[in-house]
Amino acid sequence: MPRVGGVYSPPAGTKGTPNTTIQSAPYNAFVDDLSSDANNPRPITAGGTGATNATAARVSLGVEIGTNVQAYDALLQSIAGLTTSANQMIYLTGTDTAAVTAITAFGRSLIDDADAAAGRATLGANDASNLTAGTVNDARLPSTMSGKTFTGIVGATGSFTVKATGAAANTDLQHLSNLGVVRAVNFYSPSLQTWAVQLADTSGTPVRTMDFRQSDGRFNLDGYLNSTGGVYAATELGAGSARFTTTGNITFAGAMQATYGNALSDALNARMTFTAGGTMATAASIAFGPLYGNNSISSGNADAASYAGQNWRLNGWNGLGMYDSNAGAVKGFYDFRVGKWDTLGGFFKNGVAVVYNDFATYNIGINGSATAVGGVGISGIAQIANTTNAAEVNFPIGWSILLLTGASLSRNGGCSPCLFTGDTLAYVNLGDANAGAGLPGTWRASGRFAAGQHIVTRIS
Repeated sequence: MPRVGGVYSPPAGTKGTPNTTIQSAPYNAFVDDLSSDANNPRPITAGGTGATNATAARVSLGVEIGTNVQAYDALLQSIAGLTTSANQMIYLTGTDTAAVTAITAFGRSLIDDADAAAGRATLGANDASNLTAGTVNDARLPSTMSGKTFTGIVGATGSFTVKATGAAANTDLQHLSNLGVVRAVNFYSPSLQTWAVQLADTSGTPVRTMDFRQSDGRFNLDGYLNSTGGVYAATELGAGSARFTTTGNITFAGAMQATYGNALSDALNARMTFTAGGTMATAASIAFGPLYGNNSISSGNADAASYAGQNWRLNGWNGLGMYDSNAGAVKGFYDFRVGKWDTLGGFFKNGVAVVYNDFATYNIGINGSATAVGGVGISGIAQIANTTNAAEVNFPIGWSILLLTGASLSRNGGCSPCLFTGDTLAYVNLGDANAGAGLPGTWRASGRFAAGQHIVTRIS
């Protein structure tokens, strides 16, 4: 059957003409054509589907299930029945059953995070500084904190450590009143090698201190020592040298230990002897204030007078001062560590000064042998060279020569004398074309003799 654009048109010669005999062949062909058109799929343009079954019809109509349209689903049907609005989300209440609930912009910003770390960042919980309440696990606490104030009880299982900020810095533990005033401090001083406890009054001014020193084992207290047990002194300088010292009063309540008697007088008499003339003898030692090291007077180690043995000793930690109480000044001192006396008035023998304090230079008389002083043997000081060797270069300190310098030398100016190689008469300065072997030591110009000629003296 002829169709143009899907529209049926009767074949030519099939229509009847009035008063004309209908021919059977064209008529029958027309009827067959109608039967064929009626039995074939009607095209979409003629209102059909162009298909002979439902599946093909859906393909022709563009509604193929799984390709163009979704097959019927109970969950989709439930969702289709919901009424939605802004800031809502769909969630399931059961199998194939949906409902809606509100969701905020913050909620949407959280559920779109890719992982837990991103979620903590959105919540502001990715750092301990973001926490404003609750507790923090120990593993999250920093190993070092400063400027923190803890209220209540702060406890430690094991050791509680206070670390210094530097090699010379003190470490301290302060005790504050409710008003923030420091009333007590426990501290260690590395420079003094001392652990101390210091108490303060209500204004925070230190008023009491006790300390324990590592260098000599001394325990110092500027107040009273009250013990319900006993006070024992361990041996410090050897057998018989144990002692208990104080700058204040010693008060005994009850009986003393019976080692040297039950009374204080018994203990003192056992260790000290007082004569009628008011002198005192002791078998142990007399100790002086422990503030600046171990200082005492003690018995010696032998009936002798030498470096190896002495009858008694003056023990000093560093220095012994000779103080003029009238002038209020120290006029001399002894350095225990190097064995040196230093005095403003000089040293005398039988009323005659043997060491002067006017800084002048004097001759030194020596009887017998003498050892080196200041690295220079006494035999080389203020001696006279008696050599006859014209090539001699070693001269004693204080020896002077005439030096040919060419250029002028200032008084006390340095120079480097050498033997003159042109003859056996002169000395020239280092750098001269005819300079030979140098003269050892340090030389200084003592004055000009003539142009280009100077008197020079060996000073060391």
